[in-house]
Amino acid sequence: MFFTPVKEDIPIVFPDLPDLARLAHEDTAWRYPSSCAGGYGIARLRVYQADSATAPTSDGGTCIAAVVAVVSETGKRVTVTNAAEEIWQLLWDMYGPRLILVEHWPADQLGDGREDTWDQVVVVGGRARWRRIWPLAPENPDHEAMRAWMQRTRWLT
Repeated sequence: MFFTPVKEDIPIVFPDLPDLARLAHEDTAWRYPSSCAGGYGIARLRVYQADSATAPTSDGGTCIAAVVAVVSETGKRVTVTNAAEEIWQLLWDMYGPRLILVEHWPADQLGDGREDTWDQVVVVGGRARWRRIWPLAPENPDHEAMRAWMQRTRWLT
């Protein structure tokens, strides 16, 4: 699969992270496609109804973000990071501009005593872009807002 390089004039917009109202769907062995040699990967997928938030639309407007999809790495086949564009497209086809995608790497997949990592993913110009949600260094200007969000979602206690 060929991805067009991101032009510098294409803005990368990460929608605000909404509070989560309820778990709408969970699949502990969700299979996603990949153009990598493995052909597919298996992850844990959780889709939450968002309490409220706005997401950008392709025409520059906004719509209510209805879902937050959390894709957690399982270590089976192609990684969620290597298949980010395909995961995005598959979920975008289901949810459209209401999609907010979060990539989650559990500590047991990272090793070396590291904690879980959480990143927001958007695809712009055919290429995935990531914004770290957690962990963040205390000096990061987003640290307190992200920590508060992680605590509200109960992923950080």
